[in-house]
Amino acid sequence: MKFAVCIPVYHQEIEKLIAELQFQKSEIDEEIEIVVIDDASEFSIQEKNAKLQGIKYIQLAENVGRGAIHNLFLEKSSADYLLFLDCDVELPKGFLKKYLQSLNQNPNCKVFYGGFLDKGKNPESLRNRYSRAREIQPVSWRNQHPHKSFKTVNFLIHRDVFSENTFHPELSNYGYVDFVFAQQLKEKHIDILHIDNPVSHVDFSTNEDYILKIESATEKLYFLYQNEKYKHFAQETKLVNYFEKLKKFGFDKWFYAYFKKNKNKIQQRLVSEKTSLFWLDIYKLGCFLELEKSL
Repeated sequence: MKFAVCIPVYHQEIEKLIAELQFQKSEIDEEIEIVVIDDASEFSIQEKNAKLQGIKYIQLAENVGRGAIHNLFLEKSSADYLLFLDCDVELPKGFLKKYLQSLNQNPNCKVFYGGFLDKGKNPESLRNRYSRAREIQPVSWRNQHPHKSFKTVNFLIHRDVFSENTFHPELSNYGYVDFVFAQQLKEKHIDILHIDNPVSHVDFSTNEDYILKIESATEKLYFLYQNEKYKHFAQETKLVNYFEKLKKFGFDKWFYAYFKKNKNKIQQRLVSEKTSLFWLDIYKLGCFLELEKSL
């Protein structure tokens, strides 16, 4: 069995991550390659990462985005299984061993998700509190909702399954790339086995940074909702569900007027310390309505 660790990189030095992978690789009697594709990072980062030993390093001349860069690993590796990791994670001890054990114990399973923990500079930031409240769930819960709780930060997939279910290149920016991928697996009745093998996601986003990401993700969701190819996926989200209920009962105009008047105040709440995630939900819904009303 050939096994590849696949790391898409964008503006991130990966020396520590590669060193840990090399150490864990030395403890395993399996053929493992480490493949890194840099999505047109700034030159100083390219230069440092390109010097790392024991990896297959590919530098892209132009940025292709989250979806397309994942698909490129099919061309750059011939491995039977591809283990995808975000470039800004830290690994626990025995990480690779645990994936190999899971493969041996579940030979019929083709997709595994290991989970993640947050390790940001500020544990009380909006981003990290959202992750702990909404995204980081115990394995028992994740296996009850396998496609709902999937993230691309740390997953293993068989080559044949991936080649038939690639990422959509048009979903290149932040938000919903992993959601759409998981939904297409669900449509084809492809199981995802969740295991307790989390990486630590190192996030240093300020609240202001995260709000910009939220706005970008909301634009992505609105694109999905307006596109017949993806609309049924978008309707699986809570945000679109709330939006459609507002429309159904005629409350959308009232909510939009409230949001338009109070948007700046809500933003100020979100950048303050320990604001309720309720206001984040209100902000997302308001931004979605703004996009609807702008047509």
